[in-house]
Amino acid sequence: MKTKIKYEKAPEGIWPVMLTPFTSDLKIDWKGLDALTDWYIEAGVAGLFACCLSSEMYQLTHEERIKLIKHVIKRADSRVPVAATGTFSTDNKVNHETVKEVAGLGVASLVMITSLAAAAPDNSSMTTDKLLSLAESAGAVQSGLYECPLPYKKLLSLDTLKELADSGRYSFFKDTCCDAAILENRCRVVRGSNLGIFNAHSPLGLFSLRAGGAGLSNIASNFVPQLFVKLMKLHKKGSPEAEKLQETLTELDKLFAEAYPESAKYFLKISGLPIETVCRTPCPKPTESIKRQLHWLKDRLVEDKELSGIYETNTIK
Repeated sequence: MKTKIKYEKAPEGIWPVMLTPFTSDLKIDWKGLDALTDWYIEAGVAGLFACCLSSEMYQLTHEERIKLIKHVIKRADSRVPVAATGTFSTDNKVNHETVKEVAGLGVASLVMITSLAAAAPDNSSMTTDKLLSLAESAGAVQSGLYECPLPYKKLLSLDTLKELADSGRYSFFKDTCCDAAILENRCRVVRGSNLGIFNAHSPLGLFSLRAGGAGLSNIASNFVPQLFVKLMKLHKKGSPEAEKLQETLTELDKLFAEAYPESAKYFLKISGLPIETVCRTPCPKPTESIKRQLHWLKDRLVEDKELSGIYETNTIK
């Protein structure tokens, strides 16, 4: 008789969408990746989402993706779980093969890109069937969902989300809807299941937590993961300071979106991480104005080492 596998919930908290450091000749900077991995973990994150859009996964070869995932898992060394993308093709057969390969690397959650796992014409039932089939290919590894903006964003219906939650196979959902009403309904339909919703839209951070979300998986955590960890703690304590911190994070989010991901690498470099600002992804260079703002933020973080203060909004010049 086949043994029933017990799947567990992904730990609640902050799951940064990891950057990939590169050397000046555009090779993966493995030492820089080690330093970056340690930095996330020391900030108090609950898990790491490796090999995602912020990792410039579409600019990596298949072999590089596999090496990247293995490297992060080894460096994390069970300090935090690691999630990683397992679908990169529009060919479903290729996706199943890749899912099986990534599942064997030791990931805690094998993440499916919704637009690649199930194409645009697919109706809700077809999408559900394809995602459940991919989860079967992951075997004993729990699965995740990723509404990645590229090649295009495919938002899941509430019916599909509920069926996937009820299946018990999915435990991690990087939600990119950026819509309060949709977020609230999604949290409602997965309530009581193992599927945790990790909101990608920082301005709705506190809202999503109050609606029942499990945490955040956002680009802003490549700049200030400490502040989002603090937001989670303040929320759990029911502290009114959570509102003030959310206001600050919402204001900062406008800065974080500029010239990303090179701006994030620039910020980490001036903050002391041994990485370069090099990107394979075509993106704008941070302007002098953006650099000044990032230096301002770095100085404010250094001033408040305990991160106990709440910074004033509208002070970035």
